[in-house]
Amino acid sequence: MRHIRNLMLVIMIISISCLVIATTGNIAMASVSGVCSNCHTMHDSQNNANVGGTGQFPALLNDSCIGCHTTSGSDPFVNGTPYVKGSSFSNDNCLAGGYFTDGGDTSGHGNNSHTLGVNIPPAGYPTTPTFDYKGDDSGNSFSCAGATGCHGNETSINNDAQAIKGGHHNTSATYRMLYVGTIPVAGTGCTDYEEDLIKNAATDTSTSTYAHNIYSASTNDTSATISKLCGKCHGNFHAKSQTGLTSPFTRHPTDINIPLDWEIVDDTTGKPHATYYTDSDRKYNPLGFAGGTSEDAVGRATCLSCHRAHGSAENDILRFAYITQTAGGGATYGCLGCHSKQR
Repeated sequence: MRHIRNLMLVIMIISISCLVIATTGNIAMASVSGVCSNCHTMHDSQNNANVGGTGQFPALLNDSCIGCHTTSGSDPFVNGTPYVKGSSFSNDNCLAGGYFTDGGDTSGHGNNSHTLGVNIPPAGYPTTPTFDYKGDDSGNSFSCAGATGCHGNETSINNDAQAIKGGHHNTSATYRMLYVGTIPVAGTGCTDYEEDLIKNAATDTSTSTYAHNIYSASTNDTSATISKLCGKCHGNFHAKSQTGLTSPFTRHPTDINIPLDWEIVDDTTGKPHATYYTDSDRKYNPLGFAGGTSEDAVGRATCLSCHRAHGSAENDILRFAYITQTAGGGATYGCLGCHSKQR
């Protein structure tokens, strides 16, 4: 009996210790949970065929990045899995990054989505590359991650799985596994990837009703902002050497304070206006903030103030239809969401 009591005491101590570790945050809980076989296979062979059905994948995975994040259903966020491609997605039914479409222009740049698999320079690709893009000289095509992609280690790794290794199992990983060189991109990701915001903001007029991303924007050249991430490929669109820091601009600036006399920000602090910066703005014209952790700072335009990362129903992966923006038309979103004097 004494041995049994001692054993029970040891089990209780271990159980309490595990509970303390799990709740104190000293050891991060895995961000991906559930059955391992949902994502991985031991031998990639079932009935003498590949488990994934479309080939073999590294890291014992069942599928590729785009394969895992493609759905046959209409819900872009199911049981913690975000989907970036599906047949029923739209501007009002997608996640923060938008979605890949089947369309694309003949140049391969993609008319309304980034086009995976092409090996030509991106639109606005600088003469002197600002990162290790290899699509224009080595035959490596644009991918989800690595040196020719957006996520994970982009300094030298071309393999998607290797570039994001460990990222899905690390709650302390950088924002959406995004880096500029070796510097993590600042930002705060919303838990439902903005699914509720996108579905409801079109008719909502309140402030901060739905969870949303907080994007980073800074005039500090050493920081990794969301616009600097985009500028790795599209450097000739927004580089400071091309735009300067004062008006009149020749290309739309990013990471620069919005003028105080514009409706979307407070006319004394430059912070988002409590009345005019609503959930609808966070859907169509989200601002960026220094640090990317709080909106209690000066609001700035970022690339994602106008575009979605993966794609949308609009040309140039815009959040809104550019052709409907009419000076004097009274619209409160898109270009006119920020440029309130032109409404």
